[in-house]
Amino acid sequence: MAHITIGLGFLRKPDQEKELRKAAAALPDDWTIEMSGGPGGSLGIFDVVVKKPGGTEIVRKSFVTDNVDDAIRFLQGLKPKGS
Repeated sequence: MAHITIGLGFLRKPDQEKELRKAAAALPDDWTIEMSGGPGGSLGIFDVVVKKPGGTEIVRKSFVTDNVDDAIRFLQGLKPKGS
């Protein structure tokens, strides 16, 4: 299970947070996922940053606040093949 940090900066429903954590659980144990408000505190945007051990960034993607479900699908799509 990847370590996930869900910070402030965007609204999500309890079932969406559960699905975010479930998507993180399918990712490699040594990955880190950080979710927070958008760049420079942009209103209406949140970022998902996925990192490898040592802090090397794998991918960063921004979403509009009401697209939490898109972020869930994004994380689900990062699951390595064969795992």
